[in-house]
Amino acid sequence: MSAGRAAGFSLDDLQQMFGPGDAPKIDRQALRDQAQVLDQQIRRLTALRDGLTHAASCREEDPMQCGKFRRLLKLASDRFSAR
Repeated sequence: MSAGRAAGFSLDDLQQMFGPGDAPKIDRQALRDQAQVLDQQIRRLTALRDGLTHAASCREEDPMQCGKFRRLLKLASDRFSAR
């Protein structure tokens, strides 16, 4: 159950899949859909991580003056607004 919760499934979702009965009722489309949600989260978090990492080591005193940082910031922002 904890892996299902970590993957973003609600307790109701998990109960429907693994509730009483002989065999689990796995909704494969729900699994595919949730995998896509996780992929989107990974892309957003990766963009944020890249921006933070660059800002921490950027040679510009003001990272906002750095073209690469501004591009990374825009990429992260675009990915968060695409939710």
